[in-house]
Amino acid sequence: MTAAIVLAAGRSQRYGRANKLLEATPDGPLIGHVLDVLAAAPVRPIVVVVGADGRRVARIARRHVAHSGRLRVVSNAAYREGMASSLRAGLSALPPHCGGALVCLADTPGLDRRLIRRLLAHRRPGVDVARPQHGGVPGHPVYLSQRLITDLTDLAGDRGAQPIIRRVPAHRRRTFEAGIEAVRDIDTPGALRRFVSASRRGHKSSR
Repeated sequence: MTAAIVLAAGRSQRYGRANKLLEATPDGPLIGHVLDVLAAAPVRPIVVVVGADGRRVARIARRHVAHSGRLRVVSNAAYREGMASSLRAGLSALPPHCGGALVCLADTPGLDRRLIRRLLAHRRPGVDVARPQHGGVPGHPVYLSQRLITDLTDLAGDRGAQPIIRRVPAHRRRTFEAGIEAVRDIDTPGALRRFVSASRRGHKSSR
């Protein structure tokens, strides 16, 4: 079974004092959307790495991932060191028989089930990395094979898995074109306001 790791520990410096993951959207806290999509996907376990406001983020995770047997909440006390520390914490919580993992950012409100299905379709022997892109820009989530996971234990800094992914031979990587949602995350209050406004318009037009 493929696992999912949700990186939800950091607090964006560009966003300001508030924790953007707890900010309200028409469908609840921002992080709730990613959790809902993963809860409906064939992934197990769903590892949520928390740090800043960890207890509040963990409570939200438990509400959104109804099948608690699938949820593992991991606290990353070193979250200020960067994203790589959260990825290490998430990888360390994976079961030994895990066949691979989807690494997801918690602030990607455009993530949907179709993108997850397309990504999981690339799981096969000989593929170590798969990810969406938009206009040549790498996006998220990122699929990592079991083989590659073992190479990711010495990460440092805030670059996540990028240095190791770049060393993967081209024939063991897969990319596919996706919508702009694959490269869009929420980094500023303005970006959140634009997303909320667009979401409300979408809700009204669907009535």
